[in-house]
Amino acid sequence: MPAIREDLRFYPRKELNTDVLYKIEGEADFTAHHSINIGPGGVLLETKTPLKEGTTLELCFSLPNSQQLIKAEGRVVWINHQTKKRESPSKASVYHLVGVEFTSMGEDAKRIIEEFLR
Repeated sequence: MPAIREDLRFYPRKELNTDVLYKIEGEADFTAHHSINIGPGGVLLETKTPLKEGTTLELCFSLPNSQQLIKAEGRVVWINHQTKKRESPSKASVYHLVGVEFTSMGEDAKRIIEEFLR
């Protein structure tokens, strides 16, 4: 994974490998992908499906410190296309790192994320 410059971040991040369900605004179905890290301002997802910057998402996920489902709205703020190499170059797969900024969530969800980041 490419290095991400910490000095460009507004908030600290913590590694988080969990399933995140998201639904693109206006669509009916949720899609599941993995998270890489989380901070109070957003989450980094690894997806096989490219998303466009500015896309509004409805997110659902849980954190190891709580059984409560966190529901939030977010906006795609950046995308980085990557290639994962397998045993041979012909088996390489493309994936997308998607930076999502939280735009709305309840106070309980904020508290759970803050406790997880401590």
